Amino acid sequence: DLAARNCIVASDLSVKIGDFGISRSLYKEDYYKIPNSPEFVPLRWLAPDS
Repeated sequence: DLAARNCIVASDLSVKIGDFGISRSLYKEDYYKIPNSPEFVPLRWLAPDS
């Protein structure tokens, strides 16, 4: 599907379209599972005040 999460912007500002929906996570320990939710939050990019 065409969504912002599938758009990759290169250093020359060209846009590449990718779909990582069938990929597997190699860094599961870098994500925090929100209690009572199916959501995972990426800890590396989470604001400290969150």
